[in-house]
Amino acid sequence: MDNQSGIDRAKVILLVEDQEMVSNLIKRILESSGYVLITATDGKEAINLYQREMDKISLVILDLMMPKMGGETCIKELHKINPNLKILIASGRSLDAETKRLVETETRGFVKKPFTRTELLQMVRDILNTD
Repeated sequence: MDNQSGIDRAKVILLVEDQEMVSNLIKRILESSGYVLITATDGKEAINLYQREMDKISLVILDLMMPKMGGETCIKELHKINPNLKILIASGRSLDAETKRLVETETRGFVKKPFTRTELLQMVRDILNTD
């Protein structure tokens, strides 16, 4: 528990999603299950938010296709700040060879849009419960 904010670190998630409707849906799903969400609409904003709030954030969920800075570049930049950061890709992009390599080497998982509430929550729980 972070004594200054009273927020349980294991439940704070940075969501990086440029589509407002998708962002709002993910936020509703996760907040209804007790998670605290910080949101960014592109990779650059995500980097800035993570640098400011990294002591609270335990998971980053991000899309691959975003303006200003795409997901792959964002992942690399986040890992420069914290090589052990837990990242979940939530994308409509197919799990092609390049995406599969990214998932296997740089992130903790992949959930394909559209996903169900159950799929998203299970993936988030699984990732947060690993060291």
